[in-house]
Amino acid sequence: MAEAGTEEAESANSTQGAEAESDPILDPVEPEPETPPPPPAPEDPAQPIVFEPWKWYDATVACTTATCPNLNVVLHLTEVYSNAGQVTFYCGVCSKRQKLLSATLMDPQPPEE
Repeated sequence: MAEAGTEEAESANSTQGAEAESDPILDPVEPEPETPPPPPAPEDPAQPIVFEPWKWYDATVACTTATCPNLNVVLHLTEVYSNAGQVTFYCGVCSKRQKLLSATLMDPQPPEE
């Protein structure tokens, strides 16, 4: 009788294994979220922007790299220092140069430390 119990247990185990192999559980497929279109390209400044050396400015910039997630997103930067009158801006996402849209000389200038 011990053998009959063993055969039943083996039969049950083999049936469970067959069910697990023939009926796999599939993960639900989620649709990929649609990415919204980028905002329209910002307008170029009407005149070239010239920085006075060693002054502080408020500036607005935008990344114009076509593959960047921040494409045409306008950022406002406060306290930009015009070291020797040369200022370059880089996107923090794609590391490419950003377009300078505007710059306003801060008045009053922040105190020197």
